Amino acid sequence: MKFAVKTGDTVKIISGKERGKTGKVVQTFPKLGRIVVEGMNTSKRHLRARRSGEKGQVVEFSMPVHASNVMIVGEDGKARRHSQRHLQGKKQAVKHTDAPAKQKDAKADVASKK
Repeated sequence: MKFAVKTGDTVKIISGKERGKTGKVVQTFPKLGRIVVEGMNTSKRHLRARRSGEKGQVVEFSMPVHASNVMIVGEDGKARRHSQRHLQGKKQAVKHTDAPAKQKDAKADVASKK
């Protein structure tokens, strides 16, 4: 699966138990279509003691979430839809603007002029 989310990007979770939270992408799994976001979707693993006299421990770590459940956060702090385009022979991630919001404002202006 192709997706424009890369390691180090800041993303916002849009569905699931962590909805609305933002975090940094730590790891990506392109073949599975999943990403690991720092501090999100945490799971606990109980580890048994390896030697006698040693205590067992509970390790907490982040589990992967599906890439369709996140949106890239832009420099302005807003989550945007994204896609990939070929610009000057290279693949680049392109973040979309708030086009629907502009259309709503234009319709409101037309209605107010009548």
